[in-house]
Amino acid sequence: MGAGSVQLIAETAAGGIRKVRCDDDGNLLVDSGGTEASSSTGATAASSLSPFAAAPTRRQWGIQNSGVNTLTVIFGTGTVILKACAVQDDGTGGVVWDDYWKGAVTLTGTAPRYNSWELSA
Repeated sequence: MGAGSVQLIAETAAGGIRKVRCDDDGNLLVDSGGTEASSSTGATAASSLSPFAAAPTRRQWGIQNSGVNTLTVIFGTGTVILKACAVQDDGTGGVVWDDYWKGAVTLTGTAPRYNSWELSA
């Protein structure tokens, strides 16, 4: 991926993920091959996940809750609670994105399920 390109993670109906990226010409590309291991769902009743490690070249990141329970997003001293979906994966879950934070991002919640994206330089 070149400078200024975007990479999105799209969850499939089977629960895996595929990388969807935008090339430097603005074309959306879906990476071929199988699905990748995903941390987008939590198997235990209460889970703590780290979707993003610290990244000094990060320009933006975001998370949307796709589960039926609230999801707490922790970055530095900031905490945001994302509202739950009425029905799993219905697209009504809360969203947070940030243009400045370059440190690790942690999620906590009951059976967390989410979609996330990150833009790097």
